[in-house]
Amino acid sequence: MNIKGRIEMTKKNQLYWIAAIALLVGVLVAPARSQAGVITVAQGQIPHPSGTQTINFAHQPLSGTVVGDTNPPNPKLFFDFTANYSKLHANGSGIDTRDMLNTNQPGPGYTTISVTPQLPWIGWTYMDFQADSFLKIAPPTPPNQDLSEFKFTVNYVNSAGVIQSPEVVKLHFPWEGNNGDSQHYYMQADPGYVITSFSLSYSDPNNPTNTIQDMHNWDVTYAPVPGVVPEPASLAIWGSIGLCGLVVGRRRRNKQTK
Repeated sequence: MNIKGRIEMTKKNQLYWIAAIALLVGVLVAPARSQAGVITVAQGQIPHPSGTQTINFAHQPLSGTVVGDTNPPNPKLFFDFTANYSKLHANGSGIDTRDMLNTNQPGPGYTTISVTPQLPWIGWTYMDFQADSFLKIAPPTPPNQDLSEFKFTVNYVNSAGVIQSPEVVKLHFPWEGNNGDSQHYYMQADPGYVITSFSLSYSDPNNPTNTIQDMHNWDVTYAPVPGVVPEPASLAIWGSIGLCGLVVGRRRRNKQTK
């Protein structure tokens, strides 16, 4: 075999071993998929866990994103609240009796919102809030005629910091009477899991012009987030790449031998 042939063979051997390592990472390191039901998202209210803090909103200019923060002595946390309305309005407790996110009443309200903690990366194990309906309507009677969809998509990690498949939960809005005001919702993670962000969307075929007028009385229980690693799906992809590499490398080696 000449020098050129030896170089080509060395390159193919390197490819073979790289593919083998990738396969090993994908097969042995990939954790199990996320467990179902480890994040509870529900209508209603429960007693606050120990260490729960209130999220406050100082008066802020109209914007698509506003910032909420908590008070010491627990860590001071900052959250970005982003809605599908370019003039989201934050009323601080000095301006309104409740810290709320609205569209500068009587604004049109909003139908989507996302809540993301600011760096340094933090999360929570419990959060609750209340929402007011733009149209002061009562839930349909009987309840099975309620076509509203208050959909939560909750992102979270396990105790090892592995990103899990999002928990998607569909509830109703409004659901507890009171002319659509102060509807209670909460989310809570099972021990060993930490919520890192969530988004919410609302629609109702029976009341297509209804929106979320405002959200208020936000409470959160802080939790540190372990070092985040790629989600299981990403590791599975690496495993697939490694397998393909092994097959190609083996075929090339067999062809060279012949």
